[in-house]
Parts: sequence; C-alpha cells; structure tokens
Amino acid sequence: MHWYFGNMEVSMQTLERHGHAGWQPKDTEIEHGIKNALARHPQIKLRDLKIYVKDSDVKISGKAYKQSDITEAAAIAANVFGVRHLENNLSVI
Repeated sequence: MHWYFGNMEVSMQTLERHGHAGWQPKDTEIEHGIKNALARHPQIKLRDLKIYVKDSDVKISGKAYKQSDITEAAAIAANVFGVRHLENNLSVI
C-alpha cells in the first residue's frame, strides 16, 4: 500500500526500512499532503475546498462540478499518509 505525503509517495516498507514505522504526521502535514495530492490531479474541479484535520481525522467540504470529481477527490484524500478517517462533505454544484 502506498500513501501520499507532501510531494512523495511512501509505502509502509519504506517507513519500516528507515525506522519510522510508528511515526504519525502532524495534522498540518496531513492537510498539506492532501492539498498537494489533489493539486497533482488538475482534472478534478473543486471550488471553495476546505480541509479540516483534527487528530488525523479529516473532514473535506466544498463544491464539485460532477459526482466523479467528489469520488476521486475523496479517494485521493483518504490515501494521504496519516489520514485515519475521512468525512467527505463535498457536494455537486
């Protein structure tokens, strides 16, 4: 399994190999990781995106132009390293 963290894609094996298996990023790092991961997918059109992170639980809200953008954005956000739970409050315009 791979996660996105900032501009990097990381695997559990990479973290274990470097002695960081139990490491958890800070909430602000998770937020930045989500923003960076979504920025790598310019085909996903979101407006008024808000990302709230508290104790590794993430809530995203905002508007999308189509349901597939919501589904894709949620999957990308959920795969950012450190995200424990994702609440998706995105809606179609």
